Amino acid sequence: MLPATVVLSNVVEAREALRAALATGEPVAIDTAELTEIDFAGLQLLCAAHRSAAQQGRSLAVAGGTRGAVIDRAVLALGFGRGGGCPDGCPCQEAPRA
Repeated sequence: MLPATVVLSNVVEAREALRAALATGEPVAIDTAELTEIDFAGLQLLCAAHRSAAQQGRSLAVAGGTRGAVIDRAVLALGFGRGGGCPDGCPCQEAPRA
């Protein structure tokens, strides 16, 4: 569903893919296995899509229960995940520390 890179230059494309998936009314699972790059705009998009889905009573989650190293690195590097009011399970939340 998402392109391999979700960055400012293609965030509109990614947004449309997420909108279409959410419009089906079915639970949405984002597969991050092929994701190679995500920036602030991409994380913001995932967070907004997750929040929107939660407000509509829909499910949006990362497939396999793990968001992957690319998102983990971006969350830490860009300062996401500090309890910014996102619903539980949002891809932008900081990963639990072991």
